[in-house]
Amino acid sequence: MDKHTYEYKRLESKDHIRVLILDPSQDSSAPLQCSIKQQELETAEEPYECISYTWGSQTLAHDLYCDDGSIVEITANLHSALSRFRSNSRSRCLWADAVCINQADSEEKSEQIPLMPRIYRNASRVLVWLGSGIDGEGETVRSLVRLGRQLDRLSFNSSQDQETVQRVESQLSEAQESIRKFFQLPWFGRRWVVQEAVLNPDVVFYCGLTEISWPRLYLAFEALPDYIWNDNSGSRVHKSLQKLGDLWRAYSYLSRKAVSSE
Repeated sequence: MDKHTYEYKRLESKDHIRVLILDPSQDSSAPLQCSIKQQELETAEEPYECISYTWGSQTLAHDLYCDDGSIVEITANLHSALSRFRSNSRSRCLWADAVCINQADSEEKSEQIPLMPRIYRNASRVLVWLGSGIDGEGETVRSLVRLGRQLDRLSFNSSQDQETVQRVESQLSEAQESIRKFFQLPWFGRRWVVQEAVLNPDVVFYCGLTEISWPRLYLAFEALPDYIWNDNSGSRVHKSLQKLGDLWRAYSYLSRKAVSSE
């Protein structure tokens, strides 16, 4: 049977968004199946998670199958992300720009793109997809997870903590090149990275099967010695991440302050 492309219906209002309901599957290689629905952004009837990713190759090489029998063509990187985030037992409500915004409708794009800060802020969580980790990034993330946990527990008051600091510094020294390359993955240079990562208090980074929360990732980043950022590209990444951390802390503080005053 011939495939036909999903036909986007006009959004009900300028305050509506689309979400994709990703069907579960116990077969990781099964085709991706979903339904696409509209809901009002501020009073969303179904909580959703935002996927933050890079498009990578612009080639639409994979199909996302909709419940009406149509398809949405997606990039390889988004296909990998959806495959990673698909549950084996329950539907998952997600937002991804390439699917939830009609890319062929310039008028809709001009209305939806300014809404993106609110879309990310209102999400129950932001899922950052860094890639499949086929070049060893997954092991680097696992190292960062361990380092982040160790740094999270430190009080710097006891001799035991000082021993842990020395051990962490030694591990950082050994892994500095792989960690540096990790922070130079394409996602960290994205134009929208600040609004996506800062505007939500619950951000989790995924690389292959490994995951790490933003606070632990930033703790590990802050512990890196300055000299590994000496060249121009490293310096740009370092400044960008420092700015991201400052904004995230400021936004988290303001969010907590707003909640406490209610």
